[in-house]
Amino acid sequence: PTSVPTPPAPIPVPSAEEEVISKPMSNAESILDKSAKPSLSWEELKAIEGGVLLLESEDIESLQSELQQATEDLLSGGINFDDDPAGRRLSKELAAASEGFTCKGARMAIIATSWAQFEKRSSLALKTMAGRDKWEFLKSQGVMITDGAPVPEAAKVAHMYPGQGSQYVGMTHDLSLRYSSVAEVWNRADKTMVDILDGETLSSFVLRSDLSDEEKKEAERKLKQTEYTQPAMLTADLAIDSVLSDHGRLPDMVAGHSLGEYAALMVSGILGMDGALRAAAARGTEMGSVVIEDTGLMASITADYNIIKDVLSTIDGYVIAANKNSPRMTVIAGDSPSVKEAIRRFEGLDITAVILPTSHAFHSTIVEPAAEPLRKFLDGLEINLPEIPITSNVDGTFYPMNRDENRTPKEQILDKLAPQMSSPVEWTKQIETMYKAGARVFVEVGPKRALTMFANQILEDKPNLSVMTNHPKFGGVASIMNALATMAIAGRPYRWPRSDSPVLTEGFRAGPLEAWESAVVESKATKEEKLETESQVVSEEIIEAAVVEEVAVDTADWLATILSAASGYPAKFCYGQVNLKTGLGMNDEAIESVLKSISKQVEVESSRDPASFNTAFEIIEWIKGVPDSFSMPQKSTESKVVESQSRVAEKTVQVAPKDHRKSNPYVVTGVSLGLPGDRKVFDEDNFEKLVRGETCIQEVSDDYKQKILDKKIVRLIKGRDGQA
Repeated sequence: PTSVPTPPAPIPVPSAEEEVISKPMSNAESILDKSAKPSLSWEELKAIEGGVLLLESEDIESLQSELQQATEDLLSGGINFDDDPAGRRLSKELAAASEGFTCKGARMAIIATSWAQFEKRSSLALKTMAGRDKWEFLKSQGVMITDGAPVPEAAKVAHMYPGQGSQYVGMTHDLSLRYSSVAEVWNRADKTMVDILDGETLSSFVLRSDLSDEEKKEAERKLKQTEYTQPAMLTADLAIDSVLSDHGRLPDMVAGHSLGEYAALMVSGILGMDGALRAAAARGTEMGSVVIEDTGLMASITADYNIIKDVLSTIDGYVIAANKNSPRMTVIAGDSPSVKEAIRRFEGLDITAVILPTSHAFHSTIVEPAAEPLRKFLDGLEINLPEIPITSNVDGTFYPMNRDENRTPKEQILDKLAPQMSSPVEWTKQIETMYKAGARVFVEVGPKRALTMFANQILEDKPNLSVMTNHPKFGGVASIMNALATMAIAGRPYRWPRSDSPVLTEGFRAGPLEAWESAVVESKATKEEKLETESQVVSEEIIEAAVVEEVAVDTADWLATILSAASGYPAKFCYGQVNLKTGLGMNDEAIESVLKSISKQVEVESSRDPASFNTAFEIIEWIKGVPDSFSMPQKSTESKVVESQSRVAEKTVQVAPKDHRKSNPYVVTGVSLGLPGDRKVFDEDNFEKLVRGETCIQEVSDDYKQKILDKKIVRLIKGRDGQA
């Protein structure tokens, strides 16, 4: 039941303090783009800040002088973002100080994610950089120094994409808050996978950093399940690749390890992103669906490959080198008895052997039953010849790039791709193939650093540069900055996006909420304005308003006016379980001031500790009453609408002409809230109950429970259209 008052009713317009929430402080240097809308707090932004200082000079001595001057200039430039939400952003200042870097002579890079860290690392460098024997130590501290020749211009860059086993909960989350492309990659992945995962999204449990211990355990458990792991890892690889692309770093050739080959297929142009994700999901599903008596075992062996090959040749059963990762590390796979026997023999030679927690012996003939269904699935995808060279796991050579007159591009590609799941991974040969083709810079594009280590081992006697881009130990932002810095001083400089570039997320460009919310305090106004509605004609000079009465208010209303004045938010947002800090943006000092003011005006519950209060509802329970003299204007109730109509001519409100008043494009026309319970769904005071934190939940009757049980429902799936 709903009624609409017929007289011209006043529509609440955001007061001046609400409007200025969208206006930045005039002196806030932390706001990189004043046209952007803020969404991140100061603490959230500090967690994703960071940049690189690049310097060069003729020799190390003059480079040290350059660093001394640059440090003085940077640290004396005014209030910084570490100390004030309106302060100077490190990412912007380091980029500006690095302009003109050409990678000549002696050069250095300092990676820092905070001003304090920059000051510490710069000080350390100034003290020790004169000694070449300290450079390796400085590198471990985020300071890179060299005066050697850069990588030749003709040298090519290879991107390597890791596969299953490198995943972790939270991978690329910080990057998604800073780079628009990362968020977009995950959004696209969610759109593709939501149907495949029965309505669930990958980002809902991967892009998280706020999980409780129990929630994190559950997310980690889920991420170990093949049907989730494979598309999640593929998405993370592609997300990190997008960041490198944002900075102008593109590959000359690509390769992916096991599942990672699907990321390489997408980057090379063989598959589109949707096809790569669906293929990865199908690969995981087919892998997990293999039902045989012995699903086999896999084990990691750390030893010279020739020794491993000799030991395996003495085993009677089926066991092979499934992942030929490097000359020093191999993963074996086969039937369970044979793998166990191999492990026993390796241990007898004092060789480390560790059984891997996999559901099947992948990259062996044990999972061959899944190969044919996977090929049929792949055959239904759009498959093209690659636009850039890509090596294959199956034989370590490049996929064909030129069309065979007698075969379709799809047939040419599937010859190498279809058997990949049940064939050994020839990773060592892949790296050697790319090296022969001119690759000298090998960038691991994805979580952790397994492939970086393998590349170093494979090419240890040859000149090369192997770089990782993401590791949970360092964080996504610090890791990618480290990678960019490493390549820059080696002769592969990067492009830094402008401060207002859409490459950066709107939240990152807008600066912290505190830099905008501070303006609320400075620009408060109390004038209330009214907007005309489309359903009525309103005079340019005079607007008739429904009668407003003075009525006594309860504790919640009184508190709401106080919290509104302290926070700058409208009183209607200051009820119930709203959190004083995260919901209203109040700091400890503001909350303490409000509580002191309340205790002076009214009687409070002395047995309760106000220092523990987090919500408006807790304060209400603390207060015993409100001042007798307090009242606030309330709109007339439905029962008084008719009376209001008869008096409306006598009580009109003079309002400034429409052209002379502010307007706001956002108008709240309704609120939708769920109301559990079957008998009081339409009670008139339900909205007030919910806003004040009360619950309308009631227990389902035993009869109704039995009705549901009698339906024998095993699984109920809610579709995207809302229908179950």
